[in-house]
Amino acid sequence: MQDTLNSAIKHFGAALISYSLNIDEMSLMEIAIGAADISPEKRDLLTELTRRLEEERISCAIYDLPSSTVLLRLTEETSSGKRSLFNSWRLAAGGSLPDFTTGDQVIDAFAPIATEMYPLCIARRMEGPFGLIYLTHSLFDNTERPDFERAILGDPSLKRLVGIEERKGRQVKARVKLNTGQSGGIFITELQNSILSAAYIYARMKSGLDVEGFRVALMDIFRLLRDAVEGKPTKIPVWIGFVNIAVPREIIFPWGIVHPYGQPDSFEFVPGDNRPTRGGQHEAALGFVLETSRDYQIEIDYDYLDDSGETQWPASMKKADDALQRACEHTQLTFSLSIDRSPPVACNKTWTLVVDPLAMTVGLSGQMRSSVPIDYHVVQEHEIDTAQEWGDILHSTPSSKVDIALRRLITATTNRTNPVDGFIDAVVAWENLFAGTSQGELSFRICGAMSKLLEVDVEKRLLLHKELTGLYNSRSKVVHGSKELSVEDAAASRDQALDVLLRCLRTLYADYPELLSDPDRSRRIILTH
Repeated sequence: MQDTLNSAIKHFGAALISYSLNIDEMSLMEIAIGAADISPEKRDLLTELTRRLEEERISCAIYDLPSSTVLLRLTEETSSGKRSLFNSWRLAAGGSLPDFTTGDQVIDAFAPIATEMYPLCIARRMEGPFGLIYLTHSLFDNTERPDFERAILGDPSLKRLVGIEERKGRQVKARVKLNTGQSGGIFITELQNSILSAAYIYARMKSGLDVEGFRVALMDIFRLLRDAVEGKPTKIPVWIGFVNIAVPREIIFPWGIVHPYGQPDSFEFVPGDNRPTRGGQHEAALGFVLETSRDYQIEIDYDYLDDSGETQWPASMKKADDALQRACEHTQLTFSLSIDRSPPVACNKTWTLVVDPLAMTVGLSGQMRSSVPIDYHVVQEHEIDTAQEWGDILHSTPSSKVDIALRRLITATTNRTNPVDGFIDAVVAWENLFAGTSQGELSFRICGAMSKLLEVDVEKRLLLHKELTGLYNSRSKVVHGSKELSVEDAAASRDQALDVLLRCLRTLYADYPELLSDPDRSRRIILTH
């Protein structure tokens, strides 16, 4: 029995097995290692449970089906339709089923659906986004579904999502357009599936997968859905994974919260290639997760017949996308600016998870490549306060005039695997900062402004100017093909150019923030500072 129990725990998770047997996880694990015996009245139930799971798992393996299929196949016929066998086993073990009612008419109608699907939510996931594919109620013939439909149609706000109106003699279904990039008609079955998936992700990432946490998730998902339908300002949760920097604890920034990655394999829906590796003295997970939010807007119309063929997305779509991108860039820049290291510290975005209650698919996207050309960094406790200070500075200082320099800093440290390309990016950032509007001699103006900004002592300033001019001229020769750099020389030049770039940015942000919005900042630095 121990072998089959351990196999069931390995493939389906201790949470699901203990739920089905109506015992706590600690007691289950003691039984699994032989340190305790299961009660006689549950022994036959355990035997049946492990036998069925093993039979179904082997069957799925024979027919090359994902193991998650087992969870959907384990149902039984009841007088009211179908029921998950996991819930039937729990009742047979003397347990009660989770109650997700809240007093809200729509949530209470949805609660029986959530109850039947709850065992699937606490089961161990298969890896990758397809691990969520079975979070659908469409395979359950449950009599509570009409109750949910009636509740939706009786809700003044939510009924608009599935409305039907007569237009030009035809019955036309409401078209729902989301500023997350989806458009089309919504059916009740699709609605309950998308809500369940959104609630699972919300609970998994934020409120917890225990019964109370899942209830909170349902309440929050329905609340933000109602608010969006009613046109109220609404934000949906977003989680973004980064690699190459480890953090010891939460760090609060104006645009979101950075969380330690924890156990990389616990983020089962993240593709393996996008998860962080381990490194450092204590083998830390070299990554973190940014918890932030995105503006969410729903538009509902019936204009299919008048449609020109091109979907007119909500006006907030680009603004919301840009704000999310800015949050990512601010996170990357904060660590590069706040931690003084050569080469600079850098982190790369590898996946994004959006909780959209109307999404027909899991809102997970990943980068094709997650490696970074710069060595990793493990943030120390004393570096956190400085990072938060720089986060506040970046958030409060207008910097649109130097956006190119900031983006080139990010690409040089994250995307450019060839150090020559990173070197070129770094010097392009110099030009964005200090070339100005004049078409005069660029090398002298750029290097002169940088050396004066960074050095007070005249001799040191002249020496720095000579070094910077050498780097600038080297970049020009590389770009025009008259010079080739070895990998080692290119990496050294890149690191030196990035070091000077970061020193300039730190000085501008901290001491001369007014110059960030001045396109002629190089002239002002040379002539007035």
